[in-house]
Amino acid sequence: MGDDFLEIISDAQKLENKKKNKSINIKIFTNSIINPLDKIIKYFLNKKSVSSYIEYANFNTILPSNKKEKFHIGLIVWECENLFPNGYSDLEKISLKDCDEFIDSFIRNFEYFLKDLSKFDYLIVKKLSGINYFSNNFEFNSARLIADKINRYLEEQSLKFKNIKLFDDIDLIFRYGTNYFGRKLRNNKLPYHSTDVLVEMGNSISSMILSHFGLGKKVLILDCDKTMWNGIIGEDDNKIIFSTKDKCKDYFLYANKIFERLKNKGVLLAICSKNNFEDVENFFKKKSKELVNFDEFVIKKINWELKSKNILEISNELNLATSSFIFLDDSIHELNEVKTAIKDIDCYLVPSDLDKYKNTLLNIDKIFSYSLFKTGEDTNRTKLYQQEAKRNKIKTNYSYEEYLKNFSLKMFFSNGKNFELKRLAQMTQKTNQFNLTVLRQSEDQLKKKIFSKGYLVYAFSLKDKFGDYGTVGLCQIKKLNNTSVLIENLLMSCRIMGRNAEQSFLNEIVKILKKKKFIDIYGLFSKGQKNKIVEKFYEENGFTKVKEKKKFKYEGNLFVFKSNNVIDKLRLIKINHE
Repeated sequence: MGDDFLEIISDAQKLENKKKNKSINIKIFTNSIINPLDKIIKYFLNKKSVSSYIEYANFNTILPSNKKEKFHIGLIVWECENLFPNGYSDLEKISLKDCDEFIDSFIRNFEYFLKDLSKFDYLIVKKLSGINYFSNNFEFNSARLIADKINRYLEEQSLKFKNIKLFDDIDLIFRYGTNYFGRKLRNNKLPYHSTDVLVEMGNSISSMILSHFGLGKKVLILDCDKTMWNGIIGEDDNKIIFSTKDKCKDYFLYANKIFERLKNKGVLLAICSKNNFEDVENFFKKKSKELVNFDEFVIKKINWELKSKNILEISNELNLATSSFIFLDDSIHELNEVKTAIKDIDCYLVPSDLDKYKNTLLNIDKIFSYSLFKTGEDTNRTKLYQQEAKRNKIKTNYSYEEYLKNFSLKMFFSNGKNFELKRLAQMTQKTNQFNLTVLRQSEDQLKKKIFSKGYLVYAFSLKDKFGDYGTVGLCQIKKLNNTSVLIENLLMSCRIMGRNAEQSFLNEIVKILKKKKFIDIYGLFSKGQKNKIVEKFYEENGFTKVKEKKKFKYEGNLFVFKSNNVIDKLRLIKINHE
């Protein structure tokens, strides 16, 4: 179910001709001829209904333009050889001293780039590699030396600046070998021999971009037979063997290791398979040492229904969009059925040639790795969604009010500094539906506001009798003057929508602002790609739309809550201030 290169280019050209809106602005800096990487990225973004405008900087420059321009994404794709005037031949002659001087020069130039980092919300930098990276032809490997030192420097910068992320193509080099770099083309600064390389690279980079805007992958749905093991339950039970003697050849043992690793990263695992439930459950118990723990799957749809129907039910039960799903199956028929019914899901086929299965798994692993942020809550993600599935199952047995009362909801409300900063930043980057202004922020940007005298930042966590939802709400308030404030952004995790938490949170914020003697409380709504459901949120909760807003520089609809208004909403959540 891979994407064909020629089809990608054709579709991207159509997008170029039809779409003029610039939802995401991207600028590419490169010292190599990497066309049509821009079209490939555009194609994969569009698959997730994200339009983009992409332009290249001047060739062979590592400095931002002097123009007063602002881009959402900066993408730096450099190759080691092309950093030298004569490319590959220079690397054969360069001395150790020359290597050090070049590295120092490169770092100095990159420092200029960092000074202009404010021009980008998010910067993706490909680690250096090169044709010569794995060569052993020389007394010392100059390409490897240069690449390793510069890559270590880039890693340091990515830790220092939270909006810098690194793209590592090492697995592509190993997988494609001599087909990765086009040796015959190096004099023309054309680094990549295979179009497959560019497609995979573009797919991975687009995943990083989508993740930054909260649209990354979250769920891996797995078939059972010939996907997690090498036979069919009920037919080949005695033939299904996992061998530890030859791990390189035991593709399914390796596959389960990948699945386990993804789960530990925060990926939600689910099963969608045409089998008898009891047969599958018993087989997992029988092969517990080789397979992922059966209890670690957040949802198990093991029946004889259409797989598209089961996947839509998974989406409903988890309250997650199918665009955040990857489905892996060995049957092209089943994948086509799913893809026909669910357009925005990504499907991967277990190859009939199992020697290629490892590459498929590595590609999936990489896509997820660029979609995830590691926070304290990510390690408990499966447990959180299993709890949610239990809640959804009993929801229909109660009226709305009874449902909320029965769950004994408790909100823990406090200043933002009392919550994990990484988690708060993650919410700004990943929350799309209940997000009033879709304001994306790095940890550093958010930290400045939390400790600024000009801002008030509040957050909350939520619990019920089933368990802890974790940190799920954030509000940023800008002080306009001594009597007026602006709710610059208010957001909440979609997994708690429909529990009255949004009204309770806003009510508590208004109460605190009144106590602080603020008279005019303004709220801002800015339309995003998926936040239409909260377009009327302020109006439904005591705010009035402001027609004249010349004194405000913010884009979007402005609302005001006067001090004499009252929020009259059903209060079913116990609120504790910490």
